[in-house]
Amino acid sequence: RNPCGPFSNCVVSGNVAICSCISSYIGAPPNCRPECIVNSDCPRNNICYNEKCVDPCPGSCGVNSICNVWNHEVSCECSDHMTGNPYISCHKMELPIQEQDICTDKVCGLNAVCRNGECICVQDYFGNPYSLCKPICILNSDCPDNLSCLNRKCINPCTISVCAEKADCIVKNHSPVCTCREDSRCICREGYLGYPPYCTPECITNSDCSQSLVCRNEKCVDPCLYSCGLNAECFVIQHIPHCRCQALLTGNPYKNCFEIKSIYF
Repeated sequence: RNPCGPFSNCVVSGNVAICSCISSYIGAPPNCRPECIVNSDCPRNNICYNEKCVDPCPGSCGVNSICNVWNHEVSCECSDHMTGNPYISCHKMELPIQEQDICTDKVCGLNAVCRNGECICVQDYFGNPYSLCKPICILNSDCPDNLSCLNRKCINPCTISVCAEKADCIVKNHSPVCTCREDSRCICREGYLGYPPYCTPECITNSDCSQSLVCRNEKCVDPCLYSCGLNAECFVIQHIPHCRCQALLTGNPYKNCFEIKSIYF
């Protein structure tokens, strides 16, 4: 058994065991561990991917858009003076052709343009074009209770929220609510537990599972699958898989274990 503990290498030098964590693991033996297992192990602007805290922005947003990360979630927005779908592509706002001689001396406010010598708010913005034009809404609270703020517009969320067959959609406090008709009943979707309206995934974090399982894609699963190398056996301690070579074998249990070769003198 490795005297240095799990996730570590042991090298003997001058009858002294020198311990070190295996590649990509942090800490110090015997407490070597992966950098992360779930997103909450990383800073809020990172996610946990393959046991590493990484920036989720590369490849997440479209052309000419800006990526922001808050609490491990990616959000994209178009760069200044751009419009479009920030998750696909943003392009320059198409501004009306201005008569330079009329608008030259006009100084318009933010989100406003000069047209025919007068400042006006750009499309879907309102306010004083000489000081500040604002979007129709930024938060749901900027809209009536029966509308939601989406893409800076107040819209009926039922028009984009698809309820199940034989269900009706109503809006309560800016949110779409699906209700079954009299001849139907609600059930939780496949993979969710509980009873409507309180349906929850099987797990969100490892602590929702037994100590021998981990939470992946909202399911409690065995972490040992594909975790260990050839001729190694896996055991789980507090949701973390550990590998060790089978009896009478040696090597790196995370890659390959082989028979101990006897040396005769």
